Amino acid sequence: MGTLSTALDRSSRSLSVSQKLGYALPLTGVTFLAGPIGIISGIYAKHFGLALTTIASVFLISRLFDAITDPLIGHLSDRYKARTGSRKHFIVGGAVLFIVSSYFLFVPVDPTTVKATTSISTIYFLFWFLAFYLALTVFDIPHLAWGGELAVTPEDKNTIFAWRAVAGLIGNILFYAFPLLPIFDSHAFTPEILKWAVIIAGMIMIVVLVVSMRSVPDGRHLAAKQQNEHFHTQNQVKHNQHLRQLLHIIVNNRPFLLFLGAFILSGVGIGASLALLFIFIDSYLKLGEYYALVSLLGLIAGTLSLGLWHQLANRTGKKFTWAISTVVIVMGLLGIGILTPGEDNKLLLVLILVLIYSGFAAYAMLSPSLLSDIIDYSTWKFRVDYAASHFSIYTLVAKANVALGGALGLSIAGWYDFDPAATTYSSETLFGLRVAIAWLPAAMVLLSIIFILLIPIDARRLAIIRRHLDARTDQSRETQYSPPMQQQVQSTKKFMQTVAK
Repeated sequence: MGTLSTALDRSSRSLSVSQKLGYALPLTGVTFLAGPIGIISGIYAKHFGLALTTIASVFLISRLFDAITDPLIGHLSDRYKARTGSRKHFIVGGAVLFIVSSYFLFVPVDPTTVKATTSISTIYFLFWFLAFYLALTVFDIPHLAWGGELAVTPEDKNTIFAWRAVAGLIGNILFYAFPLLPIFDSHAFTPEILKWAVIIAGMIMIVVLVVSMRSVPDGRHLAAKQQNEHFHTQNQVKHNQHLRQLLHIIVNNRPFLLFLGAFILSGVGIGASLALLFIFIDSYLKLGEYYALVSLLGLIAGTLSLGLWHQLANRTGKKFTWAISTVVIVMGLLGIGILTPGEDNKLLLVLILVLIYSGFAAYAMLSPSLLSDIIDYSTWKFRVDYAASHFSIYTLVAKANVALGGALGLSIAGWYDFDPAATTYSSETLFGLRVAIAWLPAAMVLLSIIFILLIPIDARRLAIIRRHLDARTDQSRETQYSPPMQQQVQSTKKFMQTVAK
């Protein structure tokens, strides 16, 4: 990690290394705790007696729940930040609730006997599943917004969100490595393994939360009076007014709409492929016993690649780097489409997953970093800081991408009569499977590059926007600009007016 640390810190001097770690490390506990969510349907169906149709219904209800809670949490976080200058209470509250809900979700208990049980009610699963995602929302949205507020320059943001991506990937690595420890009799994911994983992850998260809250500052803050200058009068804004204003900002924010276009296209495509990946490896390639290992190797490679993506983003810009990482993901997806069963293809599978997870790593760093730049533009243009509200839409779309993409991939495979329990498949069935897991996702992800490159925010424009935002706290700074800078400011104002149209 030494080389990676050096690469990530080279362009960011506003925070110390310990402060960057303090900001990012809580996500390690979160992704460790969230790891079981990818296998929760199998655990509850196999060990706790729930039907797959029941589990699918709970998943659908949770997406509808997110549509309400994500924007609400973003709104409340923004209002709390405007009043207090901090998002830390939201983050701590979400983290504590996340630890509790994770335990009860992944280690089901009977409320009357407080003992593990082999039969869990639908109400129990639904309640703790919704609590799990509500807690994740309360933590994640303010944490993303906080990261953007800790950084100022594009390079700072790349660094902050690179550290965040590293922390998240490390949490995933720990989860996939956990069942491989020699202390367990089996390397399969079982309720016993999930129990110890949740306990250890919860302990890790409590420790890093204490360090984070004590060592990391609150970040930039616009005074409430100035922040509400355009839309808020003395900070007296009702909820319905907030929603109308937020909708107005979104509809008239062309960079944000382009960002959403890229994020939705790539996210749905990736979601379709990932929904079928385990089934593809286990049922078709007959390499299910290697799934945890090859996933672990891919995640490690993705983590190590972040140093390179970080340097490339600082030198060539976020949009170009995001586009390159998208091409890398497309190459991996197309590689899946040519895989055939056989032990000889294990190495090729590892290489393909290395490409995909490396692209994912850049995706995890660059998408929130670029969105933070767009939020600065939005704050400058509309004179109100809705950072968490923007990130709430980001997290809502990310969850919807997984659900919609998964439904799309599974439906296409089903239309072509793919059955995971079958031992042989017709050429038509295999064609449909490859369309669902490789070819259609690759086309959608590739198309997202057009939207990425059309986003008009770059480092030079952002630097001027930041100067304007900083100057709002002290109007006298406006007169300190040199004549060349004043000309540049006027040029940028004309550019922003063009973008707004």
